[in-house]
Parts: sequence; C-alpha cells; structure tokens
Amino acid sequence: MTSKGSLAVGEYTRISVEIARKYPQSVLGFVSTTELSSHSPSATRDEDFVVFTTGVNMSSKGDALGQQYQTPTTAMAGGSDFLIAGRGIYAAADPVSAVQEYQKAGWEAYERRVGSASG
Repeated sequence: MTSKGSLAVGEYTRISVEIARKYPQSVLGFVSTTELSSHSPSATRDEDFVVFTTGVNMSSKGDALGQQYQTPTTAMAGGSDFLIAGRGIYAAADPVSAVQEYQKAGWEAYERRVGSASG
C-alpha cells in the first residue's frame, strides 16, 4: 500500500470500499493512507470504518525499495485512526524514545483533527 507502484489504488480501492459499505457488519475498517471518502465519496452519515495507516515514519520520506512514508501529522490529518510505524521505531538508536515520540506526535495530531472537526 505504501510502496511506489502499489496495485491497491484506483478502481480496486473504490470497489473494495463499496463492498465494505454493502456489508458493514463484516468489515471493521481498512489499511489505507487516506480517508475513505477520497477513494469513494458516497459515504453515509453513520459510516464509521476504522482506518489503519501503515508507512508512518518521522525521519524518512522513503527508501530504496520504493516505500513511501508519511508523518504521524499527515496520516492523522488524512483520516487515520491508528498509526502503524515499524522501521522508524525498530531501527531507531533508542526504540523506547522513538515509541514515545511517535505516540506524542500521533496523539497531538489526532487531537487537532478531532478538535477541528468539532469546532
């Protein structure tokens, strides 16, 4: 999904979202880099799918393998509910400090998004 050239885009993604909307009792959410309305805008008012965002990294925008990262701030602003940050944590010199930084950045970004939605 976050690798350059991913096939999970366009019509594939739109149809996946439409199927989930047809069977919401069977689908909790999606692994996605953006909110669902950007893929298929026919959301209902009570729609509440969870969005898990992979490829979150605070120190890199990409790598030689085509991985494309976004920050906790951009992921949350894009509609993410849960951030999945791998390499930015496990490859850090101090993984515990890195986890704390990601947690803080993600929470602050979430609060900004929720605050702006209710304000």
